[in-house]
Amino acid sequence: NQTEKNVYVDNERGFKISYPDGWVATKKTVGYSGVVFSKEDSVVEIWLTVDQPFSLSQEQKAALVTTNTLNLKIGGQTAKMTEYIYTAGNYFSIIKLSAHEKKPLVTFWIKAENQDIYSQAKAIAQSFSFN
Repeated sequence: NQTEKNVYVDNERGFKISYPDGWVATKKTVGYSGVVFSKEDSVVEIWLTVDQPFSLSQEQKAALVTTNTLNLKIGGQTAKMTEYIYTAGNYFSIIKLSAHEKKPLVTFWIKAENQDIYSQAKAIAQSFSFN
């Protein structure tokens, strides 16, 4: 399954990231600056230098099937991922790539409607690299 890749390059912050056809990249200009990749109801949001706070509501906690903590390789570094899987079959994950070697913290939020889209969204995050 070869999917065409597009590359989003942010020369100002010095990073690039690949994303498949069918996803749209949008630079965030409201709130904390970053970039959002979206496909239908699914998104990958990325912030540099911002440890974006997150907490689950009681309703969200009640709808959880499981929570997993994993390590992912991103840009040659190990990132921590917390994955929330819901009874409806959708996913929410937070990935944090720690600041290192004069590179800032990178935070990713993934919201995916199903497992196939979730796999694509994780691949987007894993393609991140500093220039």
